[in-house]
Amino acid sequence: MKQTKIQSLIEMCVNAVLKFVTAMFCWQFIAAPVFDIPVTLQQNFGITFIFMLNSIFFGFWIRRGFDWYHHKS
Repeated sequence: MKQTKIQSLIEMCVNAVLKFVTAMFCWQFIAAPVFDIPVTLQQNFGITFIFMLNSIFFGFWIRRGFDWYHHKS
């Protein structure tokens, strides 16, 4: 069954949000303290948000590209 563009976008957004929360937690409470990198919660949020937008954009277009390739006939 083929996903619609909206369904693909929703899936990418849910995926990205879950990864965002995981990345925020890992960086703030594991990576930064282990490597002794001072970072505020606001800085962490901003940097992680940029990467989340990148993930949504590229994930959506990669999904659409594979979907197009798979269903072209």
